[in-house]
Amino acid sequence: MVNPVKDMEYFANFERIMKRIVITLALTALAAVGASAQSAEQKEGQRRGRMLTEVEWQPLHDVVLCRGNGRIVPALTPKKGMLYSSAAEFDKFVPFDVSLHTFLTCVHNPYSLLYTEDTNKKSSRSAYGIRYTGTPGTGAWMGCVCTKFSAFAAGWGVPFISKNYPDLYKEGIIDKVEDQSAQGVQVLDLLWQKGHARAVTDVERDEDGRVSAVEVSESTSPTAVRRRFTADEFEALMEKHKITIYRTVDYSRTGIAPIYDDPQPLVYNDALCTFAGDRACFREGDLIIIHCFQPGMKRLELFRDEQRVAVIPLRKNMRVNNEKLGIRGNLKLDPGAWAVDLSPLKLTHGMYKARLTNGRKTSDYTYFEIIRCSVSYNKGKLSFSSVDAPAVFWNVGRAADAHIITDKQRARGQVSTGRLPSYAHSVKVHFQGRYGRVACSADLP
Repeated sequence: MVNPVKDMEYFANFERIMKRIVITLALTALAAVGASAQSAEQKEGQRRGRMLTEVEWQPLHDVVLCRGNGRIVPALTPKKGMLYSSAAEFDKFVPFDVSLHTFLTCVHNPYSLLYTEDTNKKSSRSAYGIRYTGTPGTGAWMGCVCTKFSAFAAGWGVPFISKNYPDLYKEGIIDKVEDQSAQGVQVLDLLWQKGHARAVTDVERDEDGRVSAVEVSESTSPTAVRRRFTADEFEALMEKHKITIYRTVDYSRTGIAPIYDDPQPLVYNDALCTFAGDRACFREGDLIIIHCFQPGMKRLELFRDEQRVAVIPLRKNMRVNNEKLGIRGNLKLDPGAWAVDLSPLKLTHGMYKARLTNGRKTSDYTYFEIIRCSVSYNKGKLSFSSVDAPAVFWNVGRAADAHIITDKQRARGQVSTGRLPSYAHSVKVHFQGRYGRVACSADLP
């Protein structure tokens, strides 16, 4: 894109008048066309940020919030914006590891992991005997935090944590915007302060081409929000929180944000759904439960890559209820639901779908994916492999700082990690599937 300001800087002094004319005309046109003047990348960034602040959902049961103390999102309370929760311990960040579609279908399943799992250290509870260590900021089984939100809005495929922005700046991945004011900000810019990050998702200009308002989006508790600030209010915000404006300059080292082919419009499948939502992503060996709700059905049919691999009768001992799963909330549920455990099938990697049938009619399908992956570590060498799921990045333990995996490293299946921090107890590699991401870890000696 032509930048008339920089182009004119090479001209002689007598052409400075022409420079002012060009700038004035350009800014006037920008104000006239508004959002259409944004680049395609900026429009996509705006869409990503607003997607997470505009999503509407209503929990069927209480949802645990992060940081303990019994805080919850009460059942049947309409919410707007993505749920705030750090899922670093089990890697279920929306929308990196989990698509928006999968999150919403998890909300819609009254027996889903969103309701049965409390991952906070003080109040840890699991319907499946999982022991959670209580990573700071955890609570709900899936959600988003400021780091993931801002990275996704910026278009990054690797969710670098905000505390590392100064390091990313030193490495030339992001740059400090020269004009640290409302007049210098653009859509896709990142607003960094110690301990928090925000994203710029819109910029408004007046008839003179000056920035008149800035839309700022961020992940907060309990849900993500976006706010409109006048230019003066924006600069007051910067002053209050000592904010630095950063801009991405090297996307080759951030990767590209995942784009999931979510069905549009969203139509809920009221017949059956995995306990992790529709289009969920699992590793080989993971526990997979399918909840079935449609009355009158007799069997569950399971397909792998369009080939039927199992037919499972729905029996009385598969019945589920609130008490059995330890679910809180005031919704009265049909006690006739089933929970089908697929563990005995020892399913291997592939694309799966399941439906209910009674011999005369069948239900709609629910879909999920299983990824085969492995990770090992030995003397500074991190080795990894997978099937149909490329490795995206690696990180240490539950810390969220990430290191992108290059094409050459991916082809070799190995990364030299260098000296790892003293707090590290394991190292993870994150793999990209069609429906989401999974992480595979190796303990450190």
